Amino acid sequence: ERERELQRERARELQRERELELQRERERASELQRERERASELQRE
Repeated sequence: ERERELQRERARELQRERELELQRERERASELQRERERASELQRE
């Protein structure tokens, strides 16, 4: 029983880490998007 509890705990930890990783990926993607938009605006001028 204790072993199963530990496994559930570990699974939750991995899940949380994966979600944080996805969040960072999205933030990085939006950063790149803003950079690209700024660059294209500069090119238009």
